[in-house]
Amino acid sequence: MRPEAKSRLLFGMTRSKGKMYELGLPEELHISLPQNSEPQELFLLTVGTLGDVAAAINDAEVVDGNLHPIKQDELSFSAGFFDAFLESRIFAGIAHDTALLAASSYYLARRPGSSLVIAAREKDDPAAQGLDRLLHWVLLAKWREFADALDPFFGPMLNDIARFLVDHFNFGAGVEELDLALKRLRLHAYAGAAPRELLFVDLVMAIIRLRIAASAWSTLPGFTGLSAAQWANAIQRPEFPKELWPSQILLGQAGLFAGESGIVQMPTSAGKTRSVEIMLRSSFLAGRSRLAVVVAPFRALCHEISTSLRHAFRKDDVKVNELSDAMQLDFLEQVAELFGSDAPTSSYILVLTPEKLLYVLRQMPKLVNDIGVVVYDEGHQFDSGSRGITYELLLTEIKNLLKTNAQTILISAVIQNAQAIGAWLIGDAVRVVNGTGLLPTSRSVAFASWMEKRGQLMFFETASYNQLDYFVPRVLESYKLNRLSGERVDRSFPDKKRSSDVALLLGIRLVKQGFVAIFCGRKDTAGLFAKRAVEVYSRGFGLPAPAAFANPDELERMTRLIGAHFGEQSYPSRAAAIGVFVHHGTTPHGLRIAIEYGMQKGLLNFVVCTSTLAQGVNLPIRYLIVSGIQQGPDQIKVRDFQNLIGRAGRSGMHTEGLVIFSDPAVYDKRAARKDAWKFNAAVQLLSPERSENTTSSLLSLLDPIQSSSRE
Repeated sequence: MRPEAKSRLLFGMTRSKGKMYELGLPEELHISLPQNSEPQELFLLTVGTLGDVAAAINDAEVVDGNLHPIKQDELSFSAGFFDAFLESRIFAGIAHDTALLAASSYYLARRPGSSLVIAAREKDDPAAQGLDRLLHWVLLAKWREFADALDPFFGPMLNDIARFLVDHFNFGAGVEELDLALKRLRLHAYAGAAPRELLFVDLVMAIIRLRIAASAWSTLPGFTGLSAAQWANAIQRPEFPKELWPSQILLGQAGLFAGESGIVQMPTSAGKTRSVEIMLRSSFLAGRSRLAVVVAPFRALCHEISTSLRHAFRKDDVKVNELSDAMQLDFLEQVAELFGSDAPTSSYILVLTPEKLLYVLRQMPKLVNDIGVVVYDEGHQFDSGSRGITYELLLTEIKNLLKTNAQTILISAVIQNAQAIGAWLIGDAVRVVNGTGLLPTSRSVAFASWMEKRGQLMFFETASYNQLDYFVPRVLESYKLNRLSGERVDRSFPDKKRSSDVALLLGIRLVKQGFVAIFCGRKDTAGLFAKRAVEVYSRGFGLPAPAAFANPDELERMTRLIGAHFGEQSYPSRAAAIGVFVHHGTTPHGLRIAIEYGMQKGLLNFVVCTSTLAQGVNLPIRYLIVSGIQQGPDQIKVRDFQNLIGRAGRSGMHTEGLVIFSDPAVYDKRAARKDAWKFNAAVQLLSPERSENTTSSLLSLLDPIQSSSRE
């Protein structure tokens, strides 16, 4: 049941209505739905699609979670519609059922993070029917809490299923009993249940079958060659993933959890950190390694990785060390046990930058003999400037020194020529794991348009930018600002000819709904955003500042800290007081870490940044506003832009990320001969297949010589 043109039109109307609420548009400014257009009509199509997929999963002898691409698209359409219908507030009376349908659709479409976001919004209702409570509980996956799901029609069947699920996810047991109980439940339902209950039973059964197929108890022994008993201590910890995400299953199937070397193409927020943990834990448990090295090109990313791994291994005899970039022999004390007279009892993980690892190896060359696993994060960075040269030199040196049985993993969200890079780094037998299609959240793209008194956003949700999907009207308008003493000319905000002004207004409108990041290509431009924000609020701008939706204690601390760096009356300090922060390459390191911490913890919610945002640190960005596509004098690379927009829509926190191009001229002048390049350039940046190959920084040094010789 593929959605046709009318279905997509109704879907667009539903999305548009929800976006009007999301952007804080007063209801009197909402546009009415066209006559004879009822988005509810789509329930027949979307519920039918969901039911068909669930039934197919339940009828299958073996469940692997893979859907035919057409079915995947249809199910994703259904999930998106249910989600949009909730946001549109068109018919609040069926919100609970719609939420369960949305969460179920996202899960069956292999977007477990989005499924959890929807399910977590719904409160458990003790008065609800047992089947409703069981479905909600299965979607939440809270296996340490038992679902009381007594039901007059199904009797104790639902509670039996809940008990078997608890046994499995806590102890690895109950699979056969659970399978029989599910089959009995389905037979009983088809013998006399109402249509709604039939659908919910199929959903419960399909979700449970997929969860069992992906559970750590079911997958990790086969993926690693280690027994369930060897994994039990880790799996039974509350923070360890009880279920592998689709991208992690791909890694397991490729043998990377069993010690195979490979190149990993994985979208941001698809479970990379957990995947690295599983690789390292498997290597330690199997005795393949005592020392693992994780290399990341930026100190902030090293800090994030080491913090995560230190938490994951805190109950194990594993020492996680983040070696500083200071040129000192601090590593000697940290890894001295490896070179003592007695065999080491602990396992070690070193997390460090390429520069630090090269320094360490030159000081202590024999260290390389003990490395059993080396993981290169943000691997595409070895062709980026002077740092890329160091990274490439490191990779070249390490690959020649590593033991033949050592495992090498290179991870990147945007590497285009993975096979060629893998052949150079690892050899012809390299395993390339391509998970680029497994986007954990959906992503929408909008362009600002302002040709009338009020401007609007034009939305594209497919890979084609020839046809608009829907629009959201009246979201941009100019506000009169107060005059300062001595001024005679009225001023207004925003100036629709200034992309930065439009970006700032959109960010202010959206910050109530989630974290906003404004991208600009130059650090001085980022500073001008802070200055402009201070100016418009000092002139009485009426919309609430981002500070209204941030943590007041954290704001006060950050304002004092920034004031200590730049002065209390500096624009960065005054901008921080209204909740606007600046993040770029020359921001003092300690200040950058403090800003990143506040953003990661949800205490701060508005940042203006350069491409530092794309340097690997995971931030809970919901809205990414692009004020320009230049990076200094040049246009930003497609690859770097893809890495940047991959930060929008954090899995497990949002169901969607929104990327907005704030310059109205990009869209409004797309047909003009002189200015059409702007829209075309934006479309190119949005096309991952146009990403540049990762090349050799060392060879690029010879380009001037080669050019001269050719002349």
